[in-house]
Amino acid sequence: MKLLSVFSLLFVLFACVKNNPDPSWVQIKAWTLEANASLNGEEGSLSHNFTHAWVYADGQLIGVFELPVKIPILDEGSSELKIFPVIEDNGISATKKIYPFVKSYDIELDLVKNETIVVDPKTSYKDNLDFWVENFDDSFNFKFDSDPNYAATLIYGNDPQYLEWGSGYGQISLSAQDSNFLGYTENTQDGVFTDWSIGQDIYLEIDYRNTNAIVTGLIETNSAGITNHPMIQLNGQEAGKEVWKKIYIDLREVVSGTPNSYNYRLYLLSTFEGGNPRDILIDNVKVVHY
Repeated sequence: MKLLSVFSLLFVLFACVKNNPDPSWVQIKAWTLEANASLNGEEGSLSHNFTHAWVYADGQLIGVFELPVKIPILDEGSSELKIFPVIEDNGISATKKIYPFVKSYDIELDLVKNETIVVDPKTSYKDNLDFWVENFDDSFNFKFDSDPNYAATLIYGNDPQYLEWGSGYGQISLSAQDSNFLGYTENTQDGVFTDWSIGQDIYLEIDYRNTNAIVTGLIETNSAGITNHPMIQLNGQEAGKEVWKKIYIDLREVVSGTPNSYNYRLYLLSTFEGGNPRDILIDNVKVVHY
């Protein structure tokens, strides 16, 4: 309903522009994610997938736009522009959401009719966030364990043609012989999550490049034992055309629906889909919450 309202607003906006051919114009470039000095690098890699922006002018919603974009503002003179980074929640393109853990870009503009002002929006993670990060740069000390009952294992990869961040990435190679994989965060203080708050935003970020599907999920421990909660499947890409993608997975619903849990661990599960050997590369696995 909220997105429908936004699209209705955009229709009205451009209808008004048609009837009033002298708007001021604002051209908004693509997002840049910068380091927050107060976090001292705790946020890990600065990879992001903020493809859209939620735009307000003087407190009034202008709309949600895919960047870069050039938008009309039916005003002139001083104007306060507030731009919010937007994600596709759980990788669903129809579900656009302001990412709660990064700052808006605020700027005061002097709008002039029929002239264009170019805005280069920047954002950073907010202060006072908690981060859990696995960037696979330490080839001998992963925060994920491979289940020995499954044939494939998570190994260190650093092929320059695939490497985008740091010195390495995690790699899972599947074939008819190594046909399945299960990995989960270590059963240690650094792999068991006990401080997630019910009703609060919690996100899992993953960068991935894959020719085989892989399922993300949570292992919940409670008084009755262990419960697995499958989350999002990252579908395989066509071999030879695969690229690095990033997804933001919302964990709040599962956590809020399991108020009696003791703790959680992340897991990754994959089964060979046949044909030629397939690879799953992952990097910058990150849990973010307040």
